[in-house]
Amino acid sequence: MYHHLVEAYLVAGDKEAALDKMKIYWGGMLEDGAYTFLGTL
Repeated sequence: MYHHLVEAYLVAGDKEAALDKMKIYWGGMLEDGAYTFLGTL
């Protein structure tokens, strides 16, 4: 459901906050070598 928060930032025009949240939440997967976003269990 975190994607809703990111979308809200984008709708509000706050692209920097949206990108920061994406890096915090999904950045670890990229650092671990993932090339797609994994679902949560």
